[in-house]
Amino acid sequence: MTITLEFAVGLSLALLLNLDFPLRTLFRTLVLLPLMVPPLVSGLLWRVMYDHQYGVLSFFIRALGTEPPVFLGDRLLALPAVVLTEAWRATPFMALVLLAALQAVPHELHEAAQVDGAGPVRRFWRVTLPLLSPTIFFAVVVGSIFAFQTFGQIDILTQGGPLKRTNVLTYFIVKTLQQDNNDGKAAVLAVGLFGITFLLTLVQMRVLERRVHYGR
Repeated sequence: MTITLEFAVGLSLALLLNLDFPLRTLFRTLVLLPLMVPPLVSGLLWRVMYDHQYGVLSFFIRALGTEPPVFLGDRLLALPAVVLTEAWRATPFMALVLLAALQAVPHELHEAAQVDGAGPVRRFWRVTLPLLSPTIFFAVVVGSIFAFQTFGQIDILTQGGPLKRTNVLTYFIVKTLQQDNNDGKAAVLAVGLFGITFLLTLVQMRVLERRVHYGR
């Protein structure tokens, strides 16, 4: 969920930031700000925003005449809330990497495609996206590895609840070590997490690399 959201928003931001418009430098700075916020501060910020009584999200929902849900206490909304928090923090990395790749695409290729009658959408699918595929491959794999390491936001927002809906493996390992003082179990789980991450990376490399176009 996190990687899908990060990639969709990150690619959209990268395409926007690649355009020439007024105050582009300021907008780039604002987009990259979440990347500079420590996970602890990010978690606290979103915890206040999700607050049922005083949170800004609840305020706007009440302004629409509807009673807001308890975001972090609802078994269906808690995990999406954590995903949104992590995506907000990590999406600038995806956007920055994709923006660097976009700026490396030769303008001559777009001009040649335009002369051949290709519109903006066709140029994106036939020219831009294939040339971005190596960078997309790298960003998705690295982003997935980072997503498996999520701990701080969950510890601050939900503590693994409600009903263990956000008790992801990394959080469970740390709590097993800290609260249960079970070093052996935590070590076994850590090795298991490494194995899962390793296998997922291999699967991504086998599946995604087939669609990667390494231009000469």
